[in-house]
Amino acid sequence: FIPVEINSKRRLDAVLLDDDEMIRTTWEQSAKRHQQQFLAFDNELDLYAKLHTLDFETKFFLDSRLGNNSRGEIVARNLFKLGYRKLYISSGSADLSEDDYKFILGVVSKAPPWIDAEINEHGRK
Repeated sequence: FIPVEINSKRRLDAVLLDDDEMIRTTWEQSAKRHQQQFLAFDNELDLYAKLHTLDFETKFFLDSRLGNNSRGEIVARNLFKLGYRKLYISSGSADLSEDDYKFILGVVSKAPPWIDAEINEHGRK
């Protein structure tokens, strides 16, 4: 008998945490059109509840200013402590000091990452 460990965690193309319903809906519709594996959450508690199902290679896009005075940067710090490393702030106006947020890979637009990649590939950005 040889024990085999099966990784039952899902690797998604992206996870979005944003309290703006229009942003989540835009990402969801775009994910379907571009055949992307994707989940969206409107609050960090629902995200934390699903973490056990998500692969550590999953990319997280976190709104900087969430409802209830929550901050995406704090969620990113918590995710980093749990072993997730592909963490981005998805915001039009986040101003992060590198010293305080070394675990965040970057600040990106509110556009889905597969759209940004498509724009960069075609040289239209």
